[in-house]
Amino acid sequence: MTKSRIFLLLAISLLLQACSTTTSVQPKDLRFKEVLDYKHTLEQHHPDHINQILYVPDNFKIELEDRFSRFRSVDAAKEMATWLISEDGYNLKYDVNANLTPSQALKHKRGNCLSFTLLIIELAKSLDITIKANQVDLPSIWGENGDEDLVFYRHVNGILKKGASKQILDLAIEDYNFAYPQRVISTEQSIALLYSNKGIDALRDKDLNSAQHYLKLAVSSFPENPDMWINYGAFLKASKNYDLAEASFLHALSLRDKNNLAASNLERLYRVLGQHKKAKLYAKKAEYARKKNPYYLFKIAKQQFFDGEHDKALKSINRSIRYHKKDHRFFALRSMIHRTQDQYIKALKDLARASLVSHQEHDIDRYQRKAEIIVARLQSGDAIDGDGQTIQYRQNSRD
Repeated sequence: MTKSRIFLLLAISLLLQACSTTTSVQPKDLRFKEVLDYKHTLEQHHPDHINQILYVPDNFKIELEDRFSRFRSVDAAKEMATWLISEDGYNLKYDVNANLTPSQALKHKRGNCLSFTLLIIELAKSLDITIKANQVDLPSIWGENGDEDLVFYRHVNGILKKGASKQILDLAIEDYNFAYPQRVISTEQSIALLYSNKGIDALRDKDLNSAQHYLKLAVSSFPENPDMWINYGAFLKASKNYDLAEASFLHALSLRDKNNLAASNLERLYRVLGQHKKAKLYAKKAEYARKKNPYYLFKIAKQQFFDGEHDKALKSINRSIRYHKKDHRFFALRSMIHRTQDQYIKALKDLARASLVSHQEHDIDRYQRKAEIIVARLQSGDAIDGDGQTIQYRQNSRD
């Protein structure tokens, strides 16, 4: 079935930027060498070794093969994922706090998004299907958690690529949107997130030995991820190893200098140490980073728009789009602002951009209808564009 997309015969160019990746940088502090090597100290039979984490009983794999091997790869993956969570199937329940391995998730019939993703990655191998882990930055957590020492939640789901198409497999699909910043990570990096979650659980339970074990595993398995260093730094701070905690937070900041969580942790650490000048400096860095969070700016822009502060709203949404160009809602809001300012050509251009960016048919249809209303008003003479321009308009279809 085909659906209309908007195309304007104006000079519109849209650069779809790939999600940025973080370059692996080794910490300069030699005291972290033991931490970076920590995963290699585990014996093959250790329950936290990567092979043991990914273990799934053979009889369950055989059952999956019997059920789904007759389907094509994409259909097999969808059918398998649906059966796992269906009440008529295996009835696996979503539990955000269930930081379980795949075999534990099967045993207890519950798990969080990470448990589910690791499970389907491993099960799909039995069907000769390659599912990869996809880490998603949800607006509710991206650049926030300012009052927490810990980075306690990152959404993860499975992604199956077949040609140009993508199939998302998600235990908490209501939390997911194609527009959110996301990136494919390796299975080992996914397991590092599980280690980190387990370390956080232990830290909150005041079990410092277990917290140290899991957070060191997390760092050594995913050292280019600043979240791992922030959480390890939080453990060091809780252990009153303030000097090394500072080094861990500073390294996290060097990996992604826009990460206000590292700056926030440094601010709080320096306040504990009575170094108020440094604390003030990193408080400013944290606030600066928060103001570059596109979803924070989007929230501000919406409020300004509904308060009638259209010029301010336009500035805020322009900044939001500057930092993240993949969310169709940003362009839709800017189109609304342009319409209130009688800038109909600009409003149509933004509807075109919103349509191109969106992956949802109902959104594309909605933007199409809005564009048609604007064009009809312009052609009937009921509206005059503030730029004094005329417009040519046509529709194309897409599969």
